[in-house]
Amino acid sequence: MRAAHRGKMGVIKGTALFCIAVAMFVTILVLLVSVSLYPLLYSDIYIASLDNAGAFSYAEEQLNAVPMASFIKIPAGGVKEIATRLLTGVLAYMRSDTNELALNVEIDQEKLKTFFLDSINNVSVCGKGQEYSFDSLDSLCRPANKSANELLDELLVAKNLSFFERDTVDLVSVYGLEEGSAGRLNLDNFRRYFLYYRYVIFVSALCVVLLGGIVFLLKRRSLKGFMRWTGFTFVLAGAVALAGALFGASAFKGYIATVQYPLLPEFANSLVSAIARNVFLYAAIAGIIGLFLIVFSFLMPSAKSNIKK
Repeated sequence: MRAAHRGKMGVIKGTALFCIAVAMFVTILVLLVSVSLYPLLYSDIYIASLDNAGAFSYAEEQLNAVPMASFIKIPAGGVKEIATRLLTGVLAYMRSDTNELALNVEIDQEKLKTFFLDSINNVSVCGKGQEYSFDSLDSLCRPANKSANELLDELLVAKNLSFFERDTVDLVSVYGLEEGSAGRLNLDNFRRYFLYYRYVIFVSALCVVLLGGIVFLLKRRSLKGFMRWTGFTFVLAGAVALAGALFGASAFKGYIATVQYPLLPEFANSLVSAIARNVFLYAAIAGIIGLFLIVFSFLMPSAKSNIKK
């Protein structure tokens, strides 16, 4: 009877160990991928990818060719400095490091005013009986008795704009992202996913520790067994993460190569390569931990662990 009972307990314990090992494998895999993607929460990886794609030099060429952008002050660091500041501000807000969304671009007030005046000078004079309105700028006309300066002043008051009172333009206002606006609400809804992502990292790391503790309890009579079960799980998770990164990166690069859009393939390839390198790094760390546990288990004395139930 005792032998039969032990046999049943052995089957139950083995099944439990297998199920726990599978769960541990999944959580290690989730942890590896989550940690590898963590740099996406910061601007460095995007700036490096844009730089590798030649996006900043391309942007500067395009800005020089667009009259509307002539009033933007380009700092010594070029467009790269502007992009870094804006991306850093957006991602800091998305990570909830700050509740203030600050997206300011420095402008040259004189050039900006000249641009607006030139635009208004190109507006046709109102016909007989035609009234002008700022509701639709596409159909705006200029009364014959008003100068461009006067019409510009009225336009700024009507639209509640104060471009010429400061040296920066707040892109939050330009793109309708003020507090309480529909655009800001959509942004805040997406912001929650950043918080969920951080929870995934914390919970998956906690689960790996807890599941490892359960394996330890089930194999408490054999420290070697615990180390081999855990080690094999880490090695397998690292190998699968490595293979997945290789296949995924290759498949994505093959797809993005067919996209006919300036700089997008170069930017996407650089970004995916950076993420894949992160996966390789953390997969290698997981594999090394697993191999260490397995090798060490064979180097240990054959006596059973002194740990009691």
